[in-house]
Amino acid sequence: MKPLFLSSVRSGLMSLGLIAGLSAPSLAGPMPKP
Repeated sequence: MKPLFLSSVRSGLMSLGLIAGLSAPSLAGPMPKP
């Protein structure tokens, strides 16, 4: 594997994690909590 490919995949995973972490509270906000 090329280092560029690995770094791009890593940055993509990090951005996906950031998006999921930011969108999770906003999605769970309107839902009634048990």
